[in-house]
Amino acid sequence: MRKGYVWIVLMLLAVICFFPGTSRADNITVTVDGTEYFVSTITGTFTDNMAQLESTPWWQNQSLAQEIAAAVMDDIGTPNEFNGEEGGGPLFAWNDDAIDAFIWFQGTVNPTSPSESVSFTYGVGSAVIAPEPGSLAMLFAGLLGLGLLAGMKYLRRNALATEA
Repeated sequence: MRKGYVWIVLMLLAVICFFPGTSRADNITVTVDGTEYFVSTITGTFTDNMAQLESTPWWQNQSLAQEIAAAVMDDIGTPNEFNGEEGGGPLFAWNDDAIDAFIWFQGTVNPTSPSESVSFTYGVGSAVIAPEPGSLAMLFAGLLGLGLLAGMKYLRRNALATEA
């Protein structure tokens, strides 16, 4: 019977290792107005990253860019300077007219207009549509483990009942 336990433990470990449930530290998920957004960062000039910045859900939406910047705060680091001081979060660009963006700095969200040719760290992302496959794998592995524990308990009771 011990071989069965070892096999089950090895199978669960393989599932957990094959489908990691965590993301990189520079990626987070935030919720704004009931919608989840996956947010990560890119570093470079506005000109070099224009296509990726324009593909964000907050492009051409000033209020959403401001709300996302407030939700992210410094959770993925403070890579930028603001008014000559270090400690600013990523820029959330929302318009290419004078490159309008928002930055979280010392507890508040501030509007800013970064230079097109200077390298900054920008927030980019997308709306979350479905749960990560790793999360589903972890859920099913847990349910499988609970089912196996219940089955072993049932078999042990039956074995004890037949011995008595």
